[in-house]
Amino acid sequence: MDGYTVGEVARLARISVRTLHHYDGIGLLTPSARSAGGYRLYSETDLDRLRRVLFYRELEFGLDQIAEILSDAATGTDDHLRRQHRLLRDRRARDEALLRAIEKEMEARAMGISLTPEEQFEIFGTENLAEAHRQHISRWFYDCDYEMHCGLADIYVSDPRFTAAYDDIEPGFSQYVHDAIYANAERGQAKSG
Repeated sequence: MDGYTVGEVARLARISVRTLHHYDGIGLLTPSARSAGGYRLYSETDLDRLRRVLFYRELEFGLDQIAEILSDAATGTDDHLRRQHRLLRDRRARDEALLRAIEKEMEARAMGISLTPEEQFEIFGTENLAEAHRQHISRWFYDCDYEMHCGLADIYVSDPRFTAAYDDIEPGFSQYVHDAIYANAERGQAKSG
């Protein structure tokens, strides 16, 4: 056989066979060949495309958006690498800014100082990340109004898995995200009400 079987690709990429079948079914990653027995066979080119798909998924792009990005035949591997590099640097900068904001609030709390809402949201500048998150959900997944977004925020403090994942980044981060989403909802409802 010339090419990688679906099982081999699944093991290499650390994804499920079902995911590969789904990608094939929606036309996102169609194997280049079939074996004499009709089994999917993936080429090196297919593996390159899969790496791009998985990388964009890690950057939280929807499958439709990934398909659109990859459909541009004029965009080569170097272009994708530059785009992914820029997106990762932007995300790292946002994460570092969030960490600095949390550290500032932790320091203030340790000194017995309560930051004003304005000071707490200073980190977000003109772009409120909680609102950007809500709009991202609405654009790519389902209509997410403020009430629904607050319901999602509750998961950060009520689900031990979410709490642990975020508090592993920095103790108190899950509560901070929860509070930021609620504050954004209050601000948004006040503007529209």
